[in-house]
Amino acid sequence: NTTTTVQCGRNNVSCCHTTEHLNAMSVQNNTNGLLEYTLAFDLEALLISSTYSLLCVPLIYEIRIVNKIQQANGMYVSGYVSYDFNECSNTTTDNQDVQSIVCIVVDIGVMVFALVSLVTMLRKMLLSYRLYTRTYDFIFTYYNRKITRRERHLFVNYWHISIAMADILLIASASLKLFIDLKIKYNFELTTLLLGAGCWLCYLGLLRYLLFDKHYSMLLTTITVALPHLARFIICVAIVFLAFMFSGWLVLSPYCYKFADPSVTMETLFSLLNGDDMFTTFHTVNTDSFAIKLFSKIYLYSYVCFFIYVVLSLCISIIEDAYSVVSNYRSDSCPWLRDSTVLQEFVSSWEKNIKTSEKS
Repeated sequence: NTTTTVQCGRNNVSCCHTTEHLNAMSVQNNTNGLLEYTLAFDLEALLISSTYSLLCVPLIYEIRIVNKIQQANGMYVSGYVSYDFNECSNTTTDNQDVQSIVCIVVDIGVMVFALVSLVTMLRKMLLSYRLYTRTYDFIFTYYNRKITRRERHLFVNYWHISIAMADILLIASASLKLFIDLKIKYNFELTTLLLGAGCWLCYLGLLRYLLFDKHYSMLLTTITVALPHLARFIICVAIVFLAFMFSGWLVLSPYCYKFADPSVTMETLFSLLNGDDMFTTFHTVNTDSFAIKLFSKIYLYSYVCFFIYVVLSLCISIIEDAYSVVSNYRSDSCPWLRDSTVLQEFVSSWEKNIKTSEKS
């Protein structure tokens, strides 16, 4: 169980078989005591793009074989690729220059529009805070009481916060994209991560406009009503899920690669929860021990029966109850929010007074 590192030179490409290579380097070829075998090599490639100039891309490949399941004679095989971009000389054409200028203009336009949107959202949040302070003074002066915590949330527009976060992410991603277009720095991982998160929040912000029509806002309203009950339900379910996760990891990890570590175990259990890959999971426990096989069968059957037939059914019933409440009480005053605050009753009474005065 010792760690040995074997390196090949750049020009040594004649060794293709791992066993021959280990014997040539005088390394003991014993798979029983093998913990990790890493094969790393460099490869240069050319990235031919219609947008950018020709890039010389040295790719560093690393293949790791890790023996974590010795009793089951199974080994992990994983690959990792790291890269670095170097611009090749004398490869830029006029067409590529025009496309690069267009990309730079688009990046600057995205930054400008996102900055304007961010300033607008910050202004709206500032106005909401001013309205909160004036309402707080009014309630405290004329009603001799303070605004409750629930009433404070009425002054917070979470759509504005999500749009502001999306604008910040888009500005950051457009800045990094501008660095790529200007060939200053190549950071594709962070750029795509920020851009993807920003686009996700932007498209979620489009749901805000559906709230103006009660027929199209059923999804958001149902989620709003069901969310407190779902949160309490998920807390209870999470405790049972962690119990199954730690039990499966501690008992089955030496015999099944799907329970090798806590992260993989959670992914396996979540797949079973959705009915995915059940037969393979039942038959990948490789052991001669009758006790382990019996435990795996009882463990998997109890998990599948409990979470699919009980947990999922209860979760669906909670959402259906919320949907029935929303569909039966659709109106502007939102009667499904039965625990209305004093501030909401105050505003609704003034709205009624205004309507009656307009009619008279």
